[in-house]
Amino acid sequence: MRSFILTLGLTVALALILSASALAAPSHAPAAICTWNGTSGNWSDATKWTGCGGAAPGENDTATINGGTVNVTADVIVHALILNGGTLQDSNNVTVSGVMTWTDGTLGGSGATTIASGAALNITATGDCWTHGARLTIGTLNNAGTATLAGSAWCVDWTATINNSGLFDVVSDVNIDRWSGAGSTAVLSNTGTLRKSGGTGTSAWYSVAVNNAGTVQAQSGTLRLFGGGTSSGSYSATPGATLDFAGGTHAITLSQTSNISGGGTVRVS
Repeated sequence: MRSFILTLGLTVALALILSASALAAPSHAPAAICTWNGTSGNWSDATKWTGCGGAAPGENDTATINGGTVNVTADVIVHALILNGGTLQDSNNVTVSGVMTWTDGTLGGSGATTIASGAALNITATGDCWTHGARLTIGTLNNAGTATLAGSAWCVDWTATINNSGLFDVVSDVNIDRWSGAGSTAVLSNTGTLRKSGGTGTSAWYSVAVNNAGTVQAQSGTLRLFGGGTSSGSYSATPGATLDFAGGTHAITLSQTSNISGGGTVRVS
């Protein structure tokens, strides 16, 4: 009798444990690779996406845009974003938790695109700013992760804002060109690290004011700043590299914690 009662108790207890474990297990939708159909519409319209299982891309998914216009009218979190063409128009916020790959197309709107901490942004800007290329227009790009910029010309509109609290690494001799808005400048607010680590030639930030409260580093070739800016941060040039304050008004406040250092060349041209 005791054996029967003991066996029954263990069986019931085991069943309760399994039930509790099943209830506590998190529910995650399977990751999908979603592709926009090339027309115009809202991100939330599931009929505009293929490969997404009848839904719009969510936080576990990859969203690919090759053409058309995608309007973001509610906040979105996505694991990966691939922008190969078309326009991603943000009136709300898009957050990328994994990797954003940007080779062509326009990122704009009154909202913000945010690369989360621990995430990555890879820009390969091979266009000419007028016929095609990676273009940042009205709106905000926030980078809290690791951003790399390569190619020939990244196109930044005069109304754009770039906030960098992570690493923004220029890995080739790529220029940052203004493609509209004569007489005005875009703004890069740096509280992280902005550096040029690749290419032996020049990377010029045309008509972009660099407000530096973090660190700006010239590690390879020449990093030229044409747009002026206000700084309470630090600058450095490693041996063989050049940091060139090439235009605009640079208001730099130096202190024991904000300085200009290194064995390279610092030039005011």
